[in-house]
Amino acid sequence: MVVDLPIFTGLPKIHKTPWGIRPVVPCHSVVQGPCSEVLSIILKTLLGDFPQILTSTKELVHNFETALKPKLRSMLHGQWKDRIFICTADIEGFYTNVPIKLCREKLGELVRQKYGRNREGKVKSDYVMNLFDIQQNNLIMKAQVNGEWHLVLQKDGLAMGMPAAPDIANLFAAWFEQRFPPEFYRHCLVFKRYIDDIFCLVSANSRDHCVEILKNYNIPGLKLNWEVSETKSVFLDLEIWRNPFSHNHQLKYRPYHPIVSLVTISNDYHGALDTRSSCFVQPSNLKCTGSPLRHILL
Repeated sequence: MVVDLPIFTGLPKIHKTPWGIRPVVPCHSVVQGPCSEVLSIILKTLLGDFPQILTSTKELVHNFETALKPKLRSMLHGQWKDRIFICTADIEGFYTNVPIKLCREKLGELVRQKYGRNREGKVKSDYVMNLFDIQQNNLIMKAQVNGEWHLVLQKDGLAMGMPAAPDIANLFAAWFEQRFPPEFYRHCLVFKRYIDDIFCLVSANSRDHCVEILKNYNIPGLKLNWEVSETKSVFLDLEIWRNPFSHNHQLKYRPYHPIVSLVTISNDYHGALDTRSSCFVQPSNLKCTGSPLRHILL
């Protein structure tokens, strides 16, 4: 087995305005990798206990056609016309902003809740938490800044690129989602989350009321960027819309694959895009004239 230190790289987010860089740390060959693979397999058995966690947009569409359609058909037209809002959000820097000590605590609670608090359950939960510690502790990576290589120790946040990272992030958020105020769920006709992307169909008296309801989605350490629309939105690879004046009361959807046009990037960041290497870029290759690297990596 080949073991190596992961190298910090960046993936340009050309669909954002202004464009930025998504930190990427490929951990496919780190020594903690095998432990993370085992941890991922175990934690996936817990995800089924949380129906809000999506595995694909196909699952969301199935929810539209089965659970949601009867609710909309029985709705009064006035409510459909003026009180339905399509809301989407993304969690900003999900993996890197998860408070790791709090995450370990909540993950431990979920594991004990799953396996019980007797002797057998304690053995299983201790094993899971040991795997978690192995994955997270002593995670060292290489980073090249201004032409010089440095060894960097990650002290907080989830280990990016590890097989279990999406499962841990999902369960960390799910612990808090279980405890949201009843008002949030009372007004949400649909509430689904795909890792750091959230979709809600909210019934509210007004847009301001809808925004107040969404404020109930609060997880320590995480910041959400909500978009609220009365008619349409984009969620993952779906375009979702409705006609408020239609008497059919249907939420419609279709695949969404926009044509992304590459635009000229400021000379300060010339060369950041490299199509020959699948648009990956080393942070050291960025010309940081008048702009610190930390500002570029937002």
